[in-house]
Amino acid sequence: MKFYKKDEYAVTVIEHDSSVDEVLTACRQSKKQRYLCYQQRRLLVNQQPIIQNCPLKPGDELAIRVFIDEAIDFLPDVLPLDIVYEDEVLLIVNKPPGLLVHPDQKDGRHTLANAVSAYYHASGQSHAIRPIHRLDFETSGLVLFSKCSFFQPLLDEMLANKQIARSYLAIVNGALKPHSTQTIDAPIGSDRHVNNKYRVSKTGKPAVTHITCLKENQRKKISLVECQLETGRTHQIRVHLASIQRPILADPIYGKPSPLIQRCALHAYKLRLIHPMSMKALLIETKMPEDMQLCLKK
Repeated sequence: MKFYKKDEYAVTVIEHDSSVDEVLTACRQSKKQRYLCYQQRRLLVNQQPIIQNCPLKPGDELAIRVFIDEAIDFLPDVLPLDIVYEDEVLLIVNKPPGLLVHPDQKDGRHTLANAVSAYYHASGQSHAIRPIHRLDFETSGLVLFSKCSFFQPLLDEMLANKQIARSYLAIVNGALKPHSTQTIDAPIGSDRHVNNKYRVSKTGKPAVTHITCLKENQRKKISLVECQLETGRTHQIRVHLASIQRPILADPIYGKPSPLIQRCALHAYKLRLIHPMSMKALLIETKMPEDMQLCLKK
């Protein structure tokens, strides 16, 4: 369902016989959220306020007040923030390595969420901090945030239904044939013997990673691979690559230290999704970080 922004409202023009409740349900609003839309008088039909469900016919205009100031719920830390894309609904930033996406507690500091908080304060925006997905501490790359609570359930469902495609670049130990492809379909579960470590396990959760070798450096015995996630298990790419004896360079858990790079050589470089408000296809890419580029030089 396509919306456009008009002041504080997201507006949609009805195409088929429907009702306000059906539209809100299609936007994955819970029963409580639907109740609050009526109770807080956030709904207009053909510019007239409504306080209960009503039928809609083709050509009707439903406006939902969704662009509302909120409390910024993480403490601000002024850290470098590489914003790759931003509009009224989405914020996509390029996370550097060595940074958590968010702290364990709301009063935690020195994470990407704190940097986004500082950006919102500095730019006069009032949004809760809502990362739609996470990256590991050492992994760099694109992280998607929802700036609007109304559209977050749609984004969460898109992620769960594999409608947000995430692609990574990794440098692995060992040579792979350039342009070769393979799919690793191997369930992943916790390692009972090591805390915060995972492994391929018959009793684990389904996990699928598609791998393409982009280039190799025969002298250094390393390869650059693109990894596309079909599922999103913790440490999935790292576990899967280690399972085929191609651990990521300098991976502190599944590999070993490397003189070529000081952190796990994994970068989330591409996001592909349908915009939850405009319904337009969105493709966002970022360059491979300099430390990974230096690894591949002759």
